[in-house]
Amino acid sequence: MPKHFAEVIVQDILPAVRALVAKQLVEKHNLTQQVAAGKIGVTQAAVSQYNRELRGWKVKFLSKDDLIMKEVSALSVMVAQSGLHSKDALKQLSSICRLVKERHFSAAEEMYPGLELCEPVEKD
Repeated sequence: MPKHFAEVIVQDILPAVRALVAKQLVEKHNLTQQVAAGKIGVTQAAVSQYNRELRGWKVKFLSKDDLIMKEVSALSVMVAQSGLHSKDALKQLSSICRLVKERHFSAAEEMYPGLELCEPVEKD
């Protein structure tokens, strides 16, 4: 059964973005793993696993794209200030997902044969 790109976003891309943000919160913003975990809504153990690339393993795929990393850095600033679930941070996260779709859908097709884009739902 083919996957939809939305599934790839949820299962692979969001954890990778969370991992990148967690790493920046600890390394660039000098937050403890516990504080960083609270900011992104995960446990301290999850942040530790993100930093050791045991979770969010698609980090390397995203970290090679300078534009996406610029957007991730902007997201980490927002998260450091107010947390991942602030309105601005969620908008930035959505922007990153759109960028991944625009810039890397063909690469994702190679990893997930039969990958499909979700069609926009039309309102009645």
